[in-house]
Amino acid sequence: MTDERSITRRDSLKRIAASGALLGGTGFAAGTATASEHKRDNIRLVAICYESERSRFRVDNENKRSVEVTWDVYGTDQTGSLTVPGKESKYFWVDAEDGQATVRLFYKGDQIDVKHANDQKECEPESPKEALELEAKCYIDERAYRGDADLTVDPDEPGETATYCFSLTVGDDADGNSLNEIVADFCGTGVDVSNVEDDDVSAELNGDDVTNDLDEVSDSNNGQTLTLTFGGNYDLEQGDSIDVCLDNVQNPEMPGLYPARFTLNDEESSATVFTIGDVDGMYDEKKKRKKDDDFHGEAKFCVHNHYSHDAKVVWKNEYKNQAGVRKVPAGGTRCFWVELDRKGKGRASLYYNSKRIDEKDANTDDLCRPKGRKIHLKPVCYRDGEAKFRVRNYNRQAVPVSWTVDHDDNGFNGDDDCPDYEGTFYVGGNDSREFWVDLDDNDDNGNNGFDDLSVSLWFMGERLARKGVKDKKCKPDDHKKALELEPICYRSENGKEKKHGEAKYYVYNHYKKDVKIVWRNAYTNQAGVLEIPGREKRCFWADLDKKGKGRVTIHHNKKKVGEADANTDVVCDDNGDNGDNGNNDSPA
Repeated sequence: MTDERSITRRDSLKRIAASGALLGGTGFAAGTATASEHKRDNIRLVAICYESERSRFRVDNENKRSVEVTWDVYGTDQTGSLTVPGKESKYFWVDAEDGQATVRLFYKGDQIDVKHANDQKECEPESPKEALELEAKCYIDERAYRGDADLTVDPDEPGETATYCFSLTVGDDADGNSLNEIVADFCGTGVDVSNVEDDDVSAELNGDDVTNDLDEVSDSNNGQTLTLTFGGNYDLEQGDSIDVCLDNVQNPEMPGLYPARFTLNDEESSATVFTIGDVDGMYDEKKKRKKDDDFHGEAKFCVHNHYSHDAKVVWKNEYKNQAGVRKVPAGGTRCFWVELDRKGKGRASLYYNSKRIDEKDANTDDLCRPKGRKIHLKPVCYRDGEAKFRVRNYNRQAVPVSWTVDHDDNGFNGDDDCPDYEGTFYVGGNDSREFWVDLDDNDDNGNNGFDDLSVSLWFMGERLARKGVKDKKCKPDDHKKALELEPICYRSENGKEKKHGEAKYYVYNHYKKDVKIVWRNAYTNQAGVLEIPGREKRCFWADLDKKGKGRVTIHHNKKKVGEADANTDVVCDDNGDNGDNGNNDSPA
């Protein structure tokens, strides 16, 4: 009768040793040997680790002279031989799914050792080239981020009747389905699509007219959302291009920057922003740079560490004089940015232990997408009839944001599901921007009119944050209140994961006039001078001490007007204003 019970690893090894089943000789348990006991005892088989489909073993030779050994995998036809020099070791691999293999070692025909694969320890890569992977992620240029959909408006004057044309690219989610529905959502913008009828719509799929498959055109949200329903007679594949034009659309009455979102089959959506009228001076599409600033864009690269230990790597820009250091945690990822050359190209090399292990060209096909979690809303203060808020953008490119004033309506119009946007503007890369919100008159209890008021921040139609008014009066126009010192972040020296380095500070000038201030490092002899235009801000860097701490004071007309400790909780994501412009991004 067959024994159906499972066999433990120890039982398996005992059975192999006792069975005498070996390659061309007697069993290990039998004890017969043709070589000296001393020499045979100095040869050892070690099970090292496993991967998904193979396991690794090592043969140690403690003899002075080299030995030749053979091995096989019990129960299979796998076999091999090794010559192991004296006082050295040799490694070999066997095919084994999830570490399920038992290997026997033979010397001069005698089985001298047997080991089951080490299925408790996963193998590390054998070389840095396998363990440290360089990936070209994406790029940015001087353009502000405008979303991942293309939209044109003609004419773009406020209040005019216009044609809106947009393009969509079919992604993975809609792949294999038919063209059923497209929703054009202009919620909160004041765009009116209620007059758009069937004859006002044209649609193409990969250049072929598919308007004949249009079944219905309907609007909702007080004419700010348009739904196109198709008959489903055209199939979609990933990468297909869909082009739609809408006539008889009414532009918003006010000039400005507005968001829009397009959804395909309720499966995929893309967003963009568009401008109506003259918006010069209303926002900055890109961070201002000096006239002699040779900037042609930046490319993002990431290093993936497959080792079980931390690894310090050096990266170099092959086309420009730029380099940096990254300490990549075990099993983790760290990223850095490389400046592009005049032709918009870039290449990065990766070094480990002074040896180049990888090299990649910049990915200039995919534009980097800003991360909403890097756009922060902060209430600042209030004064008679209004409150101040600040938006800080920790992304590297300028981003468009919108804001709503939320009372009891949660920021939405009462008659529809659209956000009631009060304004939209760009915030520069690694920069901030402030705006003011009108407050209600004081209520009967004298609560300054903002008990039930909050402000929401939106990015591409999605709410990022909601904040109430800060119960702090705005600083009056005196030196200590008009000059505001804010610690921002820190960066470490040479990419080391220690806080010893330098810290970044902003000084806000709330005066209308230009001012000159002196800053001093309280822990070192470092000092400097800043000239700050009216209603603007300037930044400076101050060294941290050996304990990774820092404190600075600012002075105006020889009087101290501010003091702040360094912010060593936030790592700076600089935009090329220092020697090593890399950052410590999470896995992209």
